[in-house]
Amino acid sequence: MNRLYNKFSIGAEKPFTLIHFSDIHLTETLPGDDEKLKELAAKRRLKYTFSETVLEEIEKVNNETDGLLLITGDMMDFNSLGNFEKIRRFTEKNNCLFVAGNHDFRLFGGMEYDVPEMRKRNLPAVQAMFRNDIRFFSKVINGVNIVGIDNCYYRFEEYQFERLKEEAKKGLPIILAMHVPFYTQETYDLVVRGKRKYASQICVPEEKMAEYPPERYLQQKEDKITREMYEYILNEKAIKLLICGHIHKNCETVIQSGIPMIITDVDTARIITII
Repeated sequence: MNRLYNKFSIGAEKPFTLIHFSDIHLTETLPGDDEKLKELAAKRRLKYTFSETVLEEIEKVNNETDGLLLITGDMMDFNSLGNFEKIRRFTEKNNCLFVAGNHDFRLFGGMEYDVPEMRKRNLPAVQAMFRNDIRFFSKVINGVNIVGIDNCYYRFEEYQFERLKEEAKKGLPIILAMHVPFYTQETYDLVVRGKRKYASQICVPEEKMAEYPPERYLQQKEDKITREMYEYILNEKAIKLLICGHIHKNCETVIQSGIPMIITDVDTARIITII
């Protein structure tokens, strides 16, 4: 597992450490899982070869740094008894915050499953593995408010917008954790190459979406609430840092208003010192 190190001065009362990882895509199954699911797991394991040992590596990093684990989604590749059991054992032993990713609600993979109806159906089982609310959480550490928001289907919801505004009223510096990153030219260029014609990011400019496949355009085009919340985040002075995953790249950039945004790849532990 690669290790990257960052330090951000955002007004913490005393320094603390976040260990960020994302998109490890566990592919575990148990005898009680469907045979088709076991076949899928065998194929997907060829892509995510590190997934069997990554949790042990993360625990090693955690023991060395004594930080708080921050997971921005896609901890598992699909829903299975095996994945549920492995994640449950991990979260029982480790202090972590988790915000959902699109794969965390998938049954057999494929874009057709990345719809809110799938999340609604599978949310209770996924939520049961974690101590915090995986759709919206707030945790204050040393005077810094870590806020996690589920945007795994490229949109925000009105209740999330209202809750974020309430968190901002506390007057604390905010670290915003999400699965899907915001558009920047840098992140767009990292993803859209060769045959890949869609960026898998939030609030991509309309002209940049001209070559998106129709189904990806419909999936990733923001709605009214998402645009309003995006503009709010750009201009909210309390928000000091964005931490994301999803695009399977390591990137350190800034969004339009100058807020730093860091994205962590599938095989990387990012050790972030907050001061």
